[in-house]
Amino acid sequence: MSLVSRLMENKRAVASAGVVTIFSGALLGLALWYDGEATADVVLNDSGIWVTRASHGELGRYNFEAGAIDGIMDTNSTTFDVSQDGGRVLFDNDGASEASPVDPAHLQFGGTLALPTGAQVASGGATSAVYDGESGRLWVLPFDGAQAFDEEELEPTAEIGHGGELAVGTDGTVYVATTAEGGELTIVPTSSRGVPGEVETERISVPENATLQVSAVGDRPVVLD
Repeated sequence: MSLVSRLMENKRAVASAGVVTIFSGALLGLALWYDGEATADVVLNDSGIWVTRASHGELGRYNFEAGAIDGIMDTNSTTFDVSQDGGRVLFDNDGASEASPVDPAHLQFGGTLALPTGAQVASGGATSAVYDGESGRLWVLPFDGAQAFDEEELEPTAEIGHGGELAVGTDGTVYVATTAEGGELTIVPTSSRGVPGEVETERISVPENATLQVSAVGDRPVVLD
């Protein structure tokens, strides 16, 4: 091979190495600059929807994916209801003034809340609430550990009007509507763990002797007289 041919060959080798170096550097730069592809953060659950058959004293779990009831619990009551927010399920035995969180994995009750006679109980998000309409006392507490509720030991979160209606939103905010002072809506926001925050009160316009109902649509309370 002539000297000229050798020089040409060396130039081609150097040029190829330079191209490889530039290409590798570009790939590294793109990897550092690119934030990645967004993906869905899917929360899995047992596909359970809890339903009641009060005439038979039964609480059942309907498996949506299987399209069938896959678990039944005997409640020993015919006056009860159930509320659910994902895997948090609360059994309300109105006839006995008791409530119990339900353990979906083992199909059993996870303790008992002894409520004041005639008191309302509701749950939503990570929050449970107990409202005694006779005394006007309202307790707001985390769903986890709510079975330790004791009206004699636990100070009320608020003392409000009598004869109101209770609801808890899916975000854990607690609402109580009463006809006191021409209509009041008590609002208790809670943390992501169900711990109550500062109590708020809003005026609402309802007739003095109205029978109220209250619900929560997302983060908005709805009061019906």
